[in-house]
Amino acid sequence: MLAPSATEIEEKNLAKFLFTHPLFSDVVLKNLGFKVGCQIYLEIPTVSLFASEVRPGDIDILIRHGTPAQEITAIEFKRVKIPSRAFLTETPTKIQDLKRGVHQANALYDLGFARVLLLIAIVTDGREQTHVNSFYRGPTTAHLHKIRNFPGRENLYSEIGLGFVELLQPDDKPIEDMLGLTSYLQHDPVLREPAQGIDESVQKYIESTRSKAV
Repeated sequence: MLAPSATEIEEKNLAKFLFTHPLFSDVVLKNLGFKVGCQIYLEIPTVSLFASEVRPGDIDILIRHGTPAQEITAIEFKRVKIPSRAFLTETPTKIQDLKRGVHQANALYDLGFARVLLLIAIVTDGREQTHVNSFYRGPTTAHLHKIRNFPGRENLYSEIGLGFVELLQPDDKPIEDMLGLTSYLQHDPVLREPAQGIDESVQKYIESTRSKAV
C-alpha cells in the first residue's frame, strides 16, 4: 500500500479534519443536528473556562450555534479503528478507550454545559477487501454491533447524546482523496438550563483567542 492508512491519523487531527474540512464539515454538522454557520472550537483546556483544574483536562470540541449559553454543545470525541487485520478478527481496536470517553463525557455534563455529546469516529481501512465492491469495504455487522454496544456504555448519563461518524478508506489513496463518510445521532443530547457563568466563560475564551490571533 502506498497511501498511509486512515486508521493512523491521530485522534485530535481526525477531529480537526472532520470539523474544519471544507467538503466534509458541513455534512457532519448537519447530520449531527447543528445549524449552518455555527462556531467551532477545538481542544479547549477546561482551565480556560473554569477557575480551577477540573475533569476532563480539555474539551475536544465546543460548538456554539447561537449567542446564549443554551446554544453551546460540548463534545467528547473518541476514535475506534478497524485496520485491515480487524476483518479477520472482527474486533475493532481502541474500543476499550470508549470507557474513558464515557467518564469524560459525564464530566463535561457535570460541569454544566447545556448539551453534551459523546461522538465516536469509526475509521476503517478497507483497502485490502478487494473481493467486494469499494462501496462495501466498510465495517461488518459484527464490527458495528461491538462498537455500538461498547463496554461501559451503560454508565453514560442518559441526558448525554451519542453520535457516530463512519469514515471509510476503500482504495489506496489518501483519505482526503477517497473517502466514504456517514455521520448520525443514535440519540439526541438533552437540552437543559446551563450552569451559571458558562456563557461568560466561553465568551471570555473566544475574546482571548481572538486577541492572541492578532
